[in-house]
Amino acid sequence: MSDDKRIVSVEVVEVGEIDPVICEEKMKGKIKDGKCHVALVEYEDGSKEFREYDLIEKKGGKND
Repeated sequence: MSDDKRIVSVEVVEVGEIDPVICEEKMKGKIKDGKCHVALVEYEDGSKEFREYDLIEKKGGKND
């Protein structure tokens, strides 16, 4: 993972209707309203990646 890069934003994104096992165990997401939600992290260099949903609480990102 890219923990050595500085995170500038974290937001919740919906990645669609995915099997709960894949969403929660593989992607570390949360199921809301039958859809999988994960954190989209943006780093100071402009790169982005999907990360575990728990980063929303850890980094104080936007939550819907």
